[in-house]
Amino acid sequence: MNADRQTAILEAARQQFARHGYAGSTIRSIAAEADVDPALVMHYFRTKDALFAATLDQASALIDGVAAALEGPRDGLAERLARAYLGAWEAPQTSLTLLSVARSALSSPVAAQIVRQMLEGRLLARQTTVRPERLNLVGAQLFGIATARYVLRTEPLASMTLDEVVVTIAPALHALLVD
Repeated sequence: MNADRQTAILEAARQQFARHGYAGSTIRSIAAEADVDPALVMHYFRTKDALFAATLDQASALIDGVAAALEGPRDGLAERLARAYLGAWEAPQTSLTLLSVARSALSSPVAAQIVRQMLEGRLLARQTTVRPERLNLVGAQLFGIATARYVLRTEPLASMTLDEVVVTIAPALHALLVD
């Protein structure tokens, strides 16, 4: 029963953060969506920061996918990175979490710091194939493309297939990745 309540709270938090961002979501609104008392949310997660960090667990699959793409040969690296990152935005199991991350990190310095720590601790620390500043530039490019495609839904980018997007952006990403 407790695990069911925690799961309901996490799902409600993901929904709230995806719709309203970190700043626009409250413990009360999350509790109401999960149909629990706000005190129970605080009991399980202690703070809104800790609750937000807990919702990012699904983002670890994205980090693992990007890390795996970095481990392959240099040939095709840009395409693998683009496909791993943008593919996660299209996957039902991770898209809501990524939308939550984007809206929250853009609306709250606290959320941005939590996301930054996760990226630096989980991705940058474990990869050695690409210089960190280059990987950061590629990440910024991919985040901008994802924001335009999946958050703002700007056309024609939003209507392109994933393959069309990857083929189009790969040369620019390759130029950033290669010394």
